[in-house]
Amino acid sequence: MVDKEPHGRTDTDARRGNSVPAAEVGAMFDRIAGTYDPINALISGFQEPRWRARLVASCRLEVGMAALDVATGTGTVARDLARRVGPTGVVVGVDISVGMLEVARS
Repeated sequence: MVDKEPHGRTDTDARRGNSVPAAEVGAMFDRIAGTYDPINALISGFQEPRWRARLVASCRLEVGMAALDVATGTGTVARDLARRVGPTGVVVGVDISVGMLEVARS
C-alpha cells in the first residue's frame, strides 16, 4: 500500500526526491508550454541559445548516430541534436508534459 502524506505526495514520490507529484508537474508545464521558450529566453538573459549550442556540441554526435533527450520540453535541444545526426540519425524526445510535446511536434 502507498501511504499518502498530508500534501498529497506518496511515499514513492518522497523516495524519488520529488516534492510535487509528477501529474502536478506535468500539468504545470502543460499550462506554460505555449510561452515557455520566450520566458526561458528572457529569464536566461537571452543566453539559452548559446548554452544549448554548447550542450549539443559537447554531445559529439555525428551523422547517423542516435540520441535520447529526456525532459525534452519544447524540443529545442532535440531539434538541434537532430540537425547534428542528420537524416540517417535518430533523436527521441520524451517528457511528462503533453503540452510541451505538442509544442515540440509543431
